[in-house]
Amino acid sequence: MKKPKKKRAHACRRASELISLSLDRPLDRAERRALFWHVVICSSCRTFRKQVESVRSFLRADGTAPLPTSFLDANLSDDARARIRAALESAR
Repeated sequence: MKKPKKKRAHACRRASELISLSLDRPLDRAERRALFWHVVICSSCRTFRKQVESVRSFLRADGTAPLPTSFLDANLSDDARARIRAALESAR
């Protein structure tokens, strides 16, 4: 049985918060467990986590690495890709 959309949206919102929070500090055990099980069943949040990890890896690189293929393959408009690319390049 599927969860109602409202509960799924809340779970995805919490998962995206945890993904973002993991950039600032290590997640505690309960947070890691909650995020792990959510991304096991939610392909959207799994994709978001991969994209965040790709951007973080790109930013940690020396600035000469090409954009990750997971970023280039994302379902983003050309305009959104251009804005993100410009922001990443200006952050170097």
